[in-house]
Amino acid sequence: MKKTTAVLLLALCLFAVLLCGCGAERGSAVTYARTIHVGADLARKDGEQYPSLAEAFAYVNENPPESEKERIQILVAPGTYREHLILTAPYVSLCGDTEHAEDVLLTWYYGCGRNYHSLKAELTNPDSASVRVTEEAHDFTASGITFENSYSLYVTEEEKSDYSDDNSVTLKQREKDAMNHKYKTQALALCVEGDRSVFQGCRFISVQDTLLLDHYARCYLKDCFIEGTTDFIFGSATAVFDRCQINVPFRNGYLTASSAESTAPYGFLFTDCTLTREARYQDMDAPEDGSCALGRPWNALCQVIFWNCRMDSHIIAGQDRYVGMTSEYPPEDCRFFEGGSMDLDGEPLDLDAILPDYVKELSKKEYEASYTPEKHLAAKYDPDTKQLMKPDGWDPIKE
Repeated sequence: MKKTTAVLLLALCLFAVLLCGCGAERGSAVTYARTIHVGADLARKDGEQYPSLAEAFAYVNENPPESEKERIQILVAPGTYREHLILTAPYVSLCGDTEHAEDVLLTWYYGCGRNYHSLKAELTNPDSASVRVTEEAHDFTASGITFENSYSLYVTEEEKSDYSDDNSVTLKQREKDAMNHKYKTQALALCVEGDRSVFQGCRFISVQDTLLLDHYARCYLKDCFIEGTTDFIFGSATAVFDRCQINVPFRNGYLTASSAESTAPYGFLFTDCTLTREARYQDMDAPEDGSCALGRPWNALCQVIFWNCRMDSHIIAGQDRYVGMTSEYPPEDCRFFEGGSMDLDGEPLDLDAILPDYVKELSKKEYEASYTPEKHLAAKYDPDTKQLMKPDGWDPIKE
């Protein structure tokens, strides 16, 4: 690797660490416990380098940092890592050792409710995630990484040998469904349950239920690419999506399914994002005009805000712009807000004409007074007491 590229990569990883804030005094230097290198051509060397991410995760899970000053950086070489990964250690930074997130692919194939020889019990939604960042793994950062679940996209030889005969869907049918992109279950690329999580320049790829942000964690995603079709950004977290691309590659869909309860002050905020319908699969057409809803509530009277976002015409105009999932939580009772929406060319949309009557159009004054990213991320909600916790000063946006 050229010297200039290496310097840029080190700067990117350091930026991702500093971005998370997490308790270090402003202006003070972050001290790493160590940097761990991961790559297929590396020999195992405990605590320093590993050929697989599973081994690196096992090491940090067994030797978790106790504070921000002991943060561990995992530097991942370009390559495809077919591994089912669970992180339980806090203060970990996962950085792609490349200038392009596409070069570092973390992928697995578990589908929710399916059986595998490698995991006997039927999988729940979080279990299916290719990478799971547990509640214990707070203050996690990632930069330059692609997280993928291949279940609805293709079938690997490894999955064929792992797929159990106990499944109601046969392997033959499973292969046929994947070939035709006929998804039959949820399949997560990433599940985040740890508070104060930051993602910079990452990619998240699946079809149904791509990205679960849960446990009322606070999450900040900047300059990321998120793709799916059905409820593919979901969970109870307070999450800010800053300048992200939200893509539906084929068929109709639902972009969000927040499960933040009505007493939680915030849910999902999309600010300065671009909502696209790029057909990235050769055998599948892009969604038609008016075929995708911005969201639907998942077991809660949630809050979702789209502010200053550019949208292609696959987004529905009218009463079905937001829809219900169950009769118990109708969209009319939820907190769906929108303001400053534009087409892909930056021309303002006539929200008076296209918003449902139950969706509030936010003014700039209202947004700045109550709904900015800083206000979202400063608010840590406790679902047990149904109140906000004492502010901890977390500000991942301010450099």
